[in-house]
Amino acid sequence: MRSTAEYITILRDYMTKNASKYSITRMGIFGCNVDIVRLRDHMDSFLRNRIEKEGIYV
Repeated sequence: MRSTAEYITILRDYMTKNASKYSITRMGIFGCNVDIVRLRDHMDSFLRNRIEKEGIYV
C-alpha cells in the first residue's frame, strides 16, 4: 500500500496530463481507499459534507 503523499503525487500527475481531456476541474482523496467520487447536486447531504470536510484535493 502506498502512502497518502504518493497517491497525491500520482493524482497530481494524472491531473496535469488529463484534466483538459476529461474536463476534470478538481480531484482528491476521500476515505480509507482511493475512490472516485463525483459531487452532485442531489446526493446524500451527510456524505457530501464529509467529502467536502475530509477530502484531500490535489
